[in-house]
Formats: sequence, C-alpha cells, structure tokens
Amino acid sequence: MTTVADKYKALYLQAKSLAENTPQVGRKLAGNCTTVSYSMLNSAREALGKDIELCVGWIEYKGERKWYFSDDDIKKWKSGVVRPTNMVHCWLQSDDHLIDLTLASTLYEIERIQNVSLIPLGIDYMDNSVARKLSIRHKKRLSGDNILFDLNF
Repeated sequence: MTTVADKYKALYLQAKSLAENTPQVGRKLAGNCTTVSYSMLNSAREALGKDIELCVGWIEYKGERKWYFSDDDIKKWKSGVVRPTNMVHCWLQSDDHLIDLTLASTLYEIERIQNVSLIPLGIDYMDNSVARKLSIRHKKRLSGDNILFDLNF
C-alpha cells in the first residue's frame, strides 16, 4: 500500500528530475518554485487528489516574512508595469496536503551562500508535518491554475 509520505517522496523525486533535466524549469529546485510547482500541479493532483491548488504567497519563519509581497506589488504585476521578481513563493496545497517541493532546497542554497544555518540537513520537501516541526508557516495569498500567468510571470 502506498502511503501519503511515499506519494510526497515520489513527487519530490519527479520534480527534482524534471528540474535537473529541463532548462526551462531552471536545472535545479532551489529558487525555481514557480516553474517547479506549476510543472508538478497535474502530477500532484493525480497522486493526492483533484483539490490540490497552485498557491502563491510567502512563508513566515523565525518571526520573519520571507518572499512577502503587497497589494501594490500584485497590482503592478497584473498591469504588466513591473515584472514580478523573486519576491514570491509558490507551492502546492489542499485542505489536507501541503507539498512544497522547492523550499528546502532554496533554504539550503541560502545557507550555502550566506554561511548560516536555517534548517536541519536531510529534508527534501516540506509537508504539513515538517513545516510544523520547523515552525514554518505558508501564507497563501493567491491561488489557481493560471495565477502565475495572471501575475505575468
């Protein structure tokens, strides 16, 4: 019997392979949350259910907002006046599932660049359990299959 953890791991491995082998996705998971999450949406729905959605927002970690954006940012992005930057985070979720396929890799890359320690070694992806243990809160601001296009990403 396949467990939810098995499904999460399989999705992570699929996302990792996709990123490494697809230049358009970015060649790595770190820093490519939008392309990876969008590319994995249908696979996640097949594995976890049709209610999985593509979410855009930020995380709260150690009392800080990371990748926070404002209403003004959204208006500028939607109007096309300003191109979206790396000031967003993107992941997949439903009422029952959180599957963030890029956050751990991104935090490890920040650790390497800034010579800091953010999360324990050995984490591949964030699910509800891992995020809760690390006191990481995902703050969904927008969601939908086409949200990245609506924001002009």
